[in-house]
Amino acid sequence: MSAPRILSAAEAVSTIPDGATLAIPGFGGAGVAQALCRALTDNHARTGHPTGLTLLHAAGHVEGVGIDWLASHGLVKRVIGGHWGATPNLRRAAAEGTLELHNWPQGIVVESFRAAAAGQDGLRTHIGLETFVDPRQLGGCLTESARKSGSLIRLLTETPGGDILHYPQLKPDFAFLRAWSADCHGNVSLGNESLHLCMEHVALATRNNGGRVVCQVREIEQRSFAANEVYIPGFLLDAVVVAENPEETHRHCTSSAFDPALLSSGSPRSTASPPLTDAARVWIGRRAAREVPDEALLNLGIGIPGDTVPHALKEAGRLSRITSTLESGVIGGVSAEGFDFGVAYGPQARISEAQMFDVYHGGNLDVTIMGMAKTDAEGNVNVSHFAGRSVGCGGFIDITQSTKHVVFCSLFNGKGFHATFENGRLRIHAEGTQQKFVPRVSQITFNASRARRLGQKVLLVTERCVFTLGHRGWTLTEIAPGLDIEQDICARMGFQPDIPAPPQLMNASIFAPTL
Repeated sequence: MSAPRILSAAEAVSTIPDGATLAIPGFGGAGVAQALCRALTDNHARTGHPTGLTLLHAAGHVEGVGIDWLASHGLVKRVIGGHWGATPNLRRAAAEGTLELHNWPQGIVVESFRAAAAGQDGLRTHIGLETFVDPRQLGGCLTESARKSGSLIRLLTETPGGDILHYPQLKPDFAFLRAWSADCHGNVSLGNESLHLCMEHVALATRNNGGRVVCQVREIEQRSFAANEVYIPGFLLDAVVVAENPEETHRHCTSSAFDPALLSSGSPRSTASPPLTDAARVWIGRRAAREVPDEALLNLGIGIPGDTVPHALKEAGRLSRITSTLESGVIGGVSAEGFDFGVAYGPQARISEAQMFDVYHGGNLDVTIMGMAKTDAEGNVNVSHFAGRSVGCGGFIDITQSTKHVVFCSLFNGKGFHATFENGRLRIHAEGTQQKFVPRVSQITFNASRARRLGQKVLLVTERCVFTLGHRGWTLTEIAPGLDIEQDICARMGFQPDIPAPPQLMNASIFAPTL
């Protein structure tokens, strides 16, 4: 079996030409081949090349890492990917009109890599129908330059099962992969990597397109790996690069260079869990957690769900009775907070992104708990473009279109809100400054009409009330003790919710002091 060459990062990136298409897996700060990304921008600084790159990625990266790092150095023309919420440099370039942003659901990008790995001419699926990804809306084009170029997605109407979307074949010319170590034959192993991701599919998709595959590792071991240690065999790789300064360029996650607790349920967390000081977010997490029955298979989204629901379940003594999952492929444990979302402390298992999205797309989840940026009178939800920012949908569409029970979480009116719970009553001291409930969302990431047709159960949990998706839009079903429906809820919405009966009081235990 032929072995890949051992190269420096500078050597490995030196042949990437202008206009190339580059695939970069990763999730937040985990799994990103940052040493290769830095070498590429160094080469650009020396030579002025390459330019006009197209980047392919599934999950979003974080500030100064991966796609955000490359976008900040002027190498990129077009991006096809899932999420950009934590990539301010990329979003800034997009706002300045220098980037084409084509937003596909994260799981669709992952499965498109797998389809390309199998030599298929693209991916046909219902995922994305009746959202902004649908060509009848925006076709996934989140910038003016992308809209001028045209949507890459096609609507197929004459199919036995009804309308479906066709996502074209992804054709990477180069791939920047990451593994923990390589053996003396050039085979690579995940070893202590915190995530599996979809590197093997990216490698095959790239090779099938006649491209070159480079894998960054922390070390080369002077032995032959056992067969069950090999993640990607050496014949699929063109080069292996040992990361220089791995504390910076080969980190376990954004906040940690290496943490054993991200690998095993038996390893204690090396850093203390940050205290949950925002009471309102805690209240939302507790109420949302009540929607999760024992023995449920659960998915958690970024933000309030991932930051608070595991703690609420643990506080209630129920965490061990739930199987929680993240779209990164992690099963069990407690989701890491903030920009570390995607890894978990004390995980029970780890599978590939593709396998996890098979779980989701196949309808196997019992409950998903997701964030919400904007919602409207019909019950549509927007999380992909708001406040002038193109953040993308991530795995939101994949999961919310495929799950029987969907719970959205949000502060009622966002930033600046402050309240306390005193003497059995919620006291609002300062209202937030963000209008979350609008007459009509500017972009549909979750289509309420479709959810009603499919018979999904949909709730929206805030710190002061709970809504259920009804036949005409949101129905107010619960209210915090001490609040006035008109003054504290209806008057602060951009539409009138349905209130067919007096709402129930939210359980006072939800508002207990945080532990």
